[in-house]
Amino acid sequence: MSEHMLHILAPSRFDSVGAIVGDQTALRQLRDAINDAIDSGTGGTSLVQSDGEWYSLAVVQATDMFSVCTVYAGEVAPQRSERETVSMHGLPRFMEAIQKSQPPTLATLNIS
Repeated sequence: MSEHMLHILAPSRFDSVGAIVGDQTALRQLRDAINDAIDSGTGGTSLVQSDGEWYSLAVVQATDMFSVCTVYAGEVAPQRSERETVSMHGLPRFMEAIQKSQPPTLATLNIS
């Protein structure tokens, strides 16, 4: 049985399918992180992949997505339009969202 398990599939250059698939606990955590980002600008949660590895999921509300870079799954040599100048990691408050996504014990101890 799974708990906190969430998989995110980004569209690739070869298909236009994206997906979020998770157990109920993980989907609730994702919903709470999204609601937090809607309310405060950032949210985050810790989730697990099917191989048992935990990962941090940062959620950031961007005021203008026009300049944010498109990311494709499996992309090797990205080519960007002139308008795509900001990476997701470069968004204001991204590090705050990462901090919110740390497990409570790590956030309490301020370990990164």
